[in-house]
Amino acid sequence: MGGFEKPLLFMLIIALVGMSLFLRPNNEGVADVGPRRQRCDEYHRCESGCCSTAGFCGRGPEYCSSADRCIDCNRRERPRCKSIPRRFVGYFELWNGARPCNRFSPANIPSATYEHVNVAFLTINPETFELNPLYKQHAYAIAGLVSRKKYDPDLRVWVTISGLAAHDWAIKNVSVFSELARSEAHQKVFIKSLVSFMSTYDIDGVDVNWEHPDGSSDDYANLPRLVQNIKAALSLTNGRWGLSMTLPVSLHALHGYNVRKLAGKVDYFNLMPIDLHSQLQRGDTWNGEYLGPAVNMTQVNEAIDFLWMNHIHPDIINMGLALFGTSLVPEHPECVSPGCPAVSGAAPGHSSRKMGMLMNSEIQDLRNPEKHELSYGTLRHQHDWPAISTSSDPDAGVRIAMGEKLWIAYDDRETLKSKVDFARDACVGGVAAWAITHDTYWGDYAKILDCLLEGRRKSLQLFYCDDILI
Repeated sequence: MGGFEKPLLFMLIIALVGMSLFLRPNNEGVADVGPRRQRCDEYHRCESGCCSTAGFCGRGPEYCSSADRCIDCNRRERPRCKSIPRRFVGYFELWNGARPCNRFSPANIPSATYEHVNVAFLTINPETFELNPLYKQHAYAIAGLVSRKKYDPDLRVWVTISGLAAHDWAIKNVSVFSELARSEAHQKVFIKSLVSFMSTYDIDGVDVNWEHPDGSSDDYANLPRLVQNIKAALSLTNGRWGLSMTLPVSLHALHGYNVRKLAGKVDYFNLMPIDLHSQLQRGDTWNGEYLGPAVNMTQVNEAIDFLWMNHIHPDIINMGLALFGTSLVPEHPECVSPGCPAVSGAAPGHSSRKMGMLMNSEIQDLRNPEKHELSYGTLRHQHDWPAISTSSDPDAGVRIAMGEKLWIAYDDRETLKSKVDFARDACVGGVAAWAITHDTYWGDYAKILDCLLEGRRKSLQLFYCDDILI
């Protein structure tokens, strides 16, 4: 073939390739820039989920809230089990040492209870993309947690990387995660900083807690690549390769995660059915302006169903449990059942200092204030203890405590048992508690959960069913 023909052949090949790209169907784009919305109708069923009347596949009330709005629900039957969840994960708040009372140190954790302790939170510098340095007291707390591994061979200490602003966990800084996930250069800096931190503090794994990706942007495609790069770096370390990810229960938020791709890159998901930052958001149609518990089991069930429809087995899910209660002000004194309107979050607790919630240790103080005052004295700890009465709400699956302009929903041994039973029946592989540091001084709730999870494998044969003080 002559020299004149070679350029013509080359140009012809280029033209054909260009035409093939130009003519590619819309649903076969070269970039995964967002959660694909599969089109559907009565003749084209959804791969998973339901077909809305608008002709798109998905999960949630907007897709199939009633039979007359749903064209098709192509459901996969979920498995049913009777096995004990084998993983017991808990989050340890680093900032809890700043409380005036009800502080909880690593030494307060009962031995042979939590299998994984996730240190919350480490944050990312938005300019350098390195981990922000620790406060000295936070470093001491991590050292205290890690030292317990000498006596508990099952214990692993992980760090939770959060999309919150540095040293101010009331402010979300989601853009840091977005920029990190978008840039390979930023990821190299971040991962180098992360691996160095883990080596310095003898950390065993990482929990990624992005709050939450914007499902309509490139976050959907970039997040799995970021997690894959973290996993690849951890695989080169000396045994520090644990990797998990926190997921919300909100179906709206879950649609922002490419859960199918993420599932192959993590050891498990922590499905946390709790809003860590505000218990009542006015105008939020998901959380609602209503009285209700921190853990809504209907939402949990729908989220597990969503993951199952995306071919994610419940065995790699840890179901979140709350060691705190919602603390709200009812709008009408005569309407105090879950679902009744709430006017606001109740006043902050004397230790947590957070409107709309009370730690379980604070709830126990309300029930037995003499014990708190005996422990801390009354000279510097003057509290106005409201009178409360408690009852059980079997429909909501929680305990209810009532006082003047105060409505508290929380879990006790009985209601925690019902949630662990649900996890067992749903084949869920573990439970994750927020937070270890909301427990009583003697770790009674850790002991309750350990007792309910009796039968899981433990190297230290320590059991607490007869050693619970509440």
